[in-house]
Amino acid sequence: LDNMRALGLDCVRVGEFAWSRLEPTEGHYDFAWIERFIEMAREKGLDIIACTPSAAPPRWLCQRYPEILPVDQHGHPLLPGGRKHYCHSSRKYRELVAALVERLAAALSGYDNLLLWQIDNELSSSNSYSADADSRFRQWFQEKYESLDRLNRAWGTYFWGNDFSDWEQVALPRPPLGGKAAIPKAILLDMKRFRSDEIIGFVQSQTEILRRICPGVPITTNWSPIFDYGFDFHKLAGLLDFPAWDHYCPDARAAAFCHDFVFSCNPRNTGFWVMEQQCAPPDSGSCNSWPPVGWLTAAGRQNILHGARGIVFFHWREFPYGAEVEHGAIVRLNGDTDTMVYREIKEAIPQWREAAANLADHTRQPEVGILFDMENWWSLQPGGSFKVKRRTQAVDYRALLRAWHQSLRKDGLDVVFHTPASDWSPLRVLVIPSLPMISEELQDRLTKFVESGGLLVVGPQTGIWDASANPTGQHALAGLSGLKFLELDCFDPDLEIAVAGESFQAAGMWLGESASPLKNTQTIAVFGASTGILEGKAAIAARSTGRGKVITLNTHPTKEMLEPIRQHWIEPALERPTHASDAAPLRFRWANKDGAFEIEL
Repeated sequence: LDNMRALGLDCVRVGEFAWSRLEPTEGHYDFAWIERFIEMAREKGLDIIACTPSAAPPRWLCQRYPEILPVDQHGHPLLPGGRKHYCHSSRKYRELVAALVERLAAALSGYDNLLLWQIDNELSSSNSYSADADSRFRQWFQEKYESLDRLNRAWGTYFWGNDFSDWEQVALPRPPLGGKAAIPKAILLDMKRFRSDEIIGFVQSQTEILRRICPGVPITTNWSPIFDYGFDFHKLAGLLDFPAWDHYCPDARAAAFCHDFVFSCNPRNTGFWVMEQQCAPPDSGSCNSWPPVGWLTAAGRQNILHGARGIVFFHWREFPYGAEVEHGAIVRLNGDTDTMVYREIKEAIPQWREAAANLADHTRQPEVGILFDMENWWSLQPGGSFKVKRRTQAVDYRALLRAWHQSLRKDGLDVVFHTPASDWSPLRVLVIPSLPMISEELQDRLTKFVESGGLLVVGPQTGIWDASANPTGQHALAGLSGLKFLELDCFDPDLEIAVAGESFQAAGMWLGESASPLKNTQTIAVFGASTGILEGKAAIAARSTGRGKVITLNTHPTKEMLEPIRQHWIEPALERPTHASDAAPLRFRWANKDGAFEIEL
């Protein structure tokens, strides 16, 4: 603790996997060690981030209550021995977690250095097929659809004669499905929704206890926004005081994407925390090399400038045993602080504090937003262990989001993500990479956004499905775009789709929609030769309505294609070039004896 203070740290995270030490046997609690640690930290001037340890149920619990374990599609329970070996739908597990959190919160509530609660750790869906999961799945569907007729219609069960005639027939579909079969997108989407709601409900049950016993102590949980972990990030963040993410992204562009994504998850606009900041090589990849000298200093500054209000390192001292003994740390196993990481952090902390102080009264006011929706992400995903029939399996929604983000961030624009429910009316530009499911309310909001002077950039396959991912036979934004959509074609993922405009040559990817412009709609670029049925049809179209404009892309843009889109339409809409000198504070270079590298903010 003295070494932590000497380094300049001011808080310590503790207890996230400590259930077996906090409750060694059922109903027998031992909080003396953690209370002693908190008291010692208080004497040293260190605050505490206390974690609920629900990510690691102890062996005695798994042995006595095997129903808490996740069950695979074959009915086999997944045995303990690692972590996160629990089913979010298990009623017994929720009961046991609530009992521990109640006692732990009461024990720690009196400490004035209790800074923050972290719930669980790096949540993700267990994809469990337990009896409780089936039961809660059935209940979830009864509440959602109310009648079997509505469920059968949404899922299209009549198509292969699989319609339900009794609620007891409803259960989580098991892969692989019997016979020559594929699963409708509607079923896969509802499974994702259900599992997400189970995780959110699991977190909510803990937040309710903590807010009752420790009022005023903020609550968060940590995650990684790089992949789909089976829950709706924005919905979950609505339960928290602020979101937090775990930063193991040596690539600055990937980190910027994660920062802006997590920033957008906070409906209160109070920033976010980096709950695990990589400080040395981790142990999760096939080869975990040291990042460039000085990377950590630059990464910490990038965190702050993107909206981070707290940075917690993982981890303090090397582990003497367990699964992560080769994960790098600040201090060596013997406690020696004579490490490169310790020295760099000690030098960088004053710089970070200065950067944070300079931004104390600063709130981000981005002019460009990317419209994102988790359910639309799920609707475009491959089926995983399920077979889902699609015209093309190549569309990578996450890669699409990252490509747009990287292009817009390239010259210093402040870019954030928005959901259909968030307030994006102050923006000058709104980009929809792809959004197959669009509600009537969202259609109205997008129309008002354009008519009020906004620039809307719309990608392909937008507004073509209902809320169950079933086709509607029309494009919801066709009227706003001023296009009559005709045919859809798809291409090998390795092929580029030629696109030609008057002042540029570019390429799309994955798929293309042929369309004919209607009155007052301008064709900006067409599909080039060797594009089959698309050749000569509008690839990019523009239509002015009210005081604003809609740019429609009928193919997913490659990086080559994103460049002219930004230069020809997004920059003019912002009434300034994105490469102007006023963007300079959002990027900087870090030089060292090994050369120089650039951090893009």
